[in-house]
Amino acid sequence: MIGKKIVLILLLLPFLLLGQVKDAEKSPNVTQYFYDDHTISIQIWYSADQKPDSTKTYYPNGKLNEVFYFDENGLKDSNCFQFNKEGEKLVTWNFSHGKLISRTDHKFPDGKDNDEKLKKALQLLTQINVKTNYNPTRINDLYNRGVLRISLGNITLALEDLKKVEYALDKDPKNKNLVLSDTLEKKKTALRSLLYEREASIYGALDMESFAYQYYLKALKNAPDDLHILYSFASLLQGRQQNDLARFYLQKIVAHKTDHAEAKLALATLHKMETEEADNKKPSVYPNPAQTVIAVKNVKTKQFDFEFFNFESKSVLKGKTADGSINIISLESGFYNLKVTLDNEVTIFKVIKE
Repeated sequence: MIGKKIVLILLLLPFLLLGQVKDAEKSPNVTQYFYDDHTISIQIWYSADQKPDSTKTYYPNGKLNEVFYFDENGLKDSNCFQFNKEGEKLVTWNFSHGKLISRTDHKFPDGKDNDEKLKKALQLLTQINVKTNYNPTRINDLYNRGVLRISLGNITLALEDLKKVEYALDKDPKNKNLVLSDTLEKKKTALRSLLYEREASIYGALDMESFAYQYYLKALKNAPDDLHILYSFASLLQGRQQNDLARFYLQKIVAHKTDHAEAKLALATLHKMETEEADNKKPSVYPNPAQTVIAVKNVKTKQFDFEFFNFESKSVLKGKTADGSINIISLESGFYNLKVTLDNEVTIFKVIKE
């Protein structure tokens, strides 16, 4: 179950926490979140007045990744750092009360000091920072900086940039502090699909599956025939053992254009899945994705309690069924976790409402 959301002044942190957390521990001075194997993923340290004092993120191997410090108002402040998995310093960022002042790169990530693509990415990132005095106000610059930060491994700040773009496009279109160029204004739908796919890929890499699923769906809503997004989504679903959903999107690819590269990959994947699942009769939801009514198949009884949680882990629908079917018309389009309780045993299904 995804953990609770902590309200901070930070733009990114709640999204990072919600996806990775399987459990959380909180004391008066620190809140800790964990990966699946109980390795600490994030620590949030608090001052005496319970405002965030610093945050630390960790690699799955337990090594320190990023450290950010905050002023008395909860804004990033002073020197902040990123390290590689060997403990060597990669980057120093200098913040002054929420504004980035400078960036110093000490090493390339993963020892790729001779990687020309990384060198080019750093060069372009530097150009954006210099041009904007490290604090872009144009959506184009924010988006491009976020993409470049992804390639350089600065995931926390990359998501921060992309979330700002998302808020400006979807939640606060009249935000006067962020400006969309005339060119992108005419291509806003395409920008949204690219933005959501970038965010989905980050969430997927961080094992933040609920957010990854939701953002792939948002990307497909803006680009329903994009075979690359469809295949990336299907691959993630398959990797997370959600084969019924993966099959649905792979079949969409094949039906769209059989001679496309993604379609050939999809066909091969479908054949492999069919071979592996020939005798599989696990409990499942059908149809999935769905629009009106779903049924839970291959369970002991058709009478059970159910509850739906959205991608932010909020309960949005619950009840009991006597025939194994559930009406989902009232749910908004998107991704949900369905909790089914049978004889005091809980089973979680992934459901997509179209």
